[in-house]
Amino acid sequence: MIEQPTVGAQGATLGFPILQQLVSDANQDIIIEGIEFFTSSECTLSPTGANVVSMADLLKCYLTLYVISDVDQAISIKRIPLSRLRVVHTNGTGAATFFAFDTLNLKNLVVMWDKSYIEKADGFAGVNNFLMGVIYKRLRPGDFQKFIKAGALPGW
Repeated sequence: MIEQPTVGAQGATLGFPILQQLVSDANQDIIIEGIEFFTSSECTLSPTGANVVSMADLLKCYLTLYVISDVDQAISIKRIPLSRLRVVHTNGTGAATFFAFDTLNLKNLVVMWDKSYIEKADGFAGVNNFLMGVIYKRLRPGDFQKFIKAGALPGW
């Protein structure tokens, strides 16, 4: 679970904080398998006690991911609607009935979190914190290069 505060956000994009547990380094290769977002309908308060983004605000937001597509090259997956990344839904009547979808199926993505961001056309003023779940695998160092060379290309 990643909590992304919006306090102090300027403009229409919001970058991610340092996500050390989700970054490949000399000790591990991290590949992303799924991403999900939560709203105040599911979690009224974040783990730190802050208010969680409303569905109305989430519907105006998009995720852009920069990923390593092979050993030497990066590409972007642009403007995925955050509503597509929401696996828990209410029945739409305001009643406490929930149902869930599968996460967005991602495969072998190595995300460059320092270049990835959330975008909201009308800015983040007054928007509560984002809660994002990331499904990932921790591999031995160098395993990502082996996947790429074997033809296990990143994608979704």
